[in-house]
Amino acid sequence: MRGKGTINLTSDITASGASAAAIVMDLNGKAATTGKDLVLQGFDLAAMSRAMVTSTKGALANATKYLDATVSGGQTSFDTLDGAFTIKSGVVNFDKLDLVGKDATVTGTGNVNLPLWTI
Repeated sequence: MRGKGTINLTSDITASGASAAAIVMDLNGKAATTGKDLVLQGFDLAAMSRAMVTSTKGALANATKYLDATVSGGQTSFDTLDGAFTIKSGVVNFDKLDLVGKDATVTGTGNVNLPLWTI
């Protein structure tokens, strides 16, 4: 997958410690990102959505169709990106991650726990 567009990231992050593990555990702060005119090449969310709506075969056939529609070429364009993140004790929380476009809108939340190596 390849992407293009304009993305800005601002952050205020601190950490200290005598080892890499201590630094990760002490990672705290916040960050925000914005973007415009973004294109993800090789990832077609509109095709995936159409495949999910029109498919009438079994679960395995559906999974294959969704995957093929999503990653076999094409692209997805987004007009804007808006994200906010908080970081506490090495856990990066995605408080908001919104991609908005004419053909697709993606919203999400979640976290990356660096000390536990989980997403």
